[in-house]
Amino acid sequence: MYPIFNYGSPRFYVHEQLNVHFDTRQAAGMVVFEPVEEFITTLGGKSIPVFKGYRANVSLKLYNTRSSDSDQHLILMKVINHARQMRKAILLQPRYCNGRTLDLYVYPEGDFGYKEITNLNAGQSIELTFHSEDLLTSLPLISANLAFLKIDKDSFLKLKNNHRIII
Repeated sequence: MYPIFNYGSPRFYVHEQLNVHFDTRQAAGMVVFEPVEEFITTLGGKSIPVFKGYRANVSLKLYNTRSSDSDQHLILMKVINHARQMRKAILLQPRYCNGRTLDLYVYPEGDFGYKEITNLNAGQSIELTFHSEDLLTSLPLISANLAFLKIDKDSFLKLKNNHRIII
């Protein structure tokens, strides 16, 4: 199986000094492409669609459960504050990895608040939603071709381009 829109964890980017990439144990979230179109009705009653593009809607659920997580969440808040103050979109890569990655310029929407996971000091979660700045003319055609180490019948680890590691 090759994941559609790639596989990884969310990355938020405003500029080189202000960006954060959450680690892979964070949920990758969901990306939904909503068609934006109008329908014109002719005098004969026929409906004609006028397609304008797709609006990307991203929802993420992030966790603050380890002591190192709070640093990432504080940078995320700086990214959102900066984007809102400067009236600029955030480059969001909802499933960031080193291959082909879905890049969306988005604006945050909805409330911002952390929810306790339990009544103990065990952690917090936050659900965030974003919508794309621009309409996309078509659905992005991105899938990940993940590279895995494979052991063949002769006890070699197979790498890309049929290179081998002897065990």
